[in-house]
Amino acid sequence: VFADDDGVVVIALGELERTANRIDEIAEAEAGVVRRVRDGLDRPDFITDLLESDRVQYID
Repeated sequence: VFADDDGVVVIALGELERTANRIDEIAEAEAGVVRRVRDGLDRPDFITDLLESDRVQYID
């Protein structure tokens, strides 16, 4: 279990080494999301794509 000011994450012991080896990649991805939010992102593209797909049914 790891925690910081932004939240908490639980990493399975079997995934710990692989995750640790990717920490720079993960940090870069998180920084990219923060930049996009600061630039006005209100929801990720995959959510927009899902909402516009035939997998979502709107009911009035």
